Amino acid sequence: MVLLHVFLQHTRLGKAMRAMADNPDLARLSGIDTERVVIWTWIIAGVLAAAAGIFLGMDTRLNPIMGWKLLLPVFAAAILGGIGSPYGAIVGALIIGIAQEMSTLVIAPAYKPAVAFALMVAMLIWRPTGLFAGGRCCDLAPPSRDSDSVHWRAADAWCRSAVSRRNTRRAARRP
Repeated sequence: MVLLHVFLQHTRLGKAMRAMADNPDLARLSGIDTERVVIWTWIIAGVLAAAAGIFLGMDTRLNPIMGWKLLLPVFAAAILGGIGSPYGAIVGALIIGIAQEMSTLVIAPAYKPAVAFALMVAMLIWRPTGLFAGGRCCDLAPPSRDSDSVHWRAADAWCRSAVSRRNTRRAARRP
């Protein structure tokens, strides 16, 4: 997790991935090679999924449906943290894991997946975007050295005005 954090925060490709996750059109406009980012995202996701499968196979007996028990908690963690937020998924996974293990004090361990499902439904009712959704696109898409600065300034101005409009709407809804 630490290596993924360092990668996302301090490398050009990591910053481009964060920009693409926030706003693909703005990332493309700012000069980011979106096809390369998508390819590397799939490669990294495949490597991490393979590592997770290997570690799961080392911990349990191998069978064809061994990942199905993990599917609901993983999906619930992504929903809880916020779709598109890697840090939110980490926090969501910690919350789901702790809640599932603590629930065995009260209910039978066979019902642990129900705890993940209940937390996911509660989050969708309370805050559909998740805990960490809704970052500022202006902070995520740095100008690349290859991009035209005029295009970057136009995209940045558009993004800042969009954030300003969103904040104005949020302020108007508050009582």
